[in-house]
Amino acid sequence: MNTNTTLKIKNIIQKNSQAKIKNLLSKYHDYDIAITFEILSEEERQKLYKSLSAQKLSDIFAYLEEPKTYFDELDEEIMIYIVFAFLLQIEFQKL
Repeated sequence: MNTNTTLKIKNIIQKNSQAKIKNLLSKYHDYDIAITFEILSEEERQKLYKSLSAQKLSDIFAYLEEPKTYFDELDEEIMIYIVFAFLLQIEFQKL
């Protein structure tokens, strides 16, 4: 884990509007955002969820070691999208 990167991401989430968060985080890899989940409060993660598209969240959740830990925090619609994306990925890997 690159502590400097995770702290930068946390700072972006804490100090910016939802529109700015989306733009600023586009410069970071999904993995870096995923590992930042561990140091974010639930309130900060909620702000992040509201800032990003379901597709982007799905890409980030793919890197989480324990994604189910965070499912209860998601809107039902986004959670369904992420689970569906995971299932598609599993099916695609079987081909």
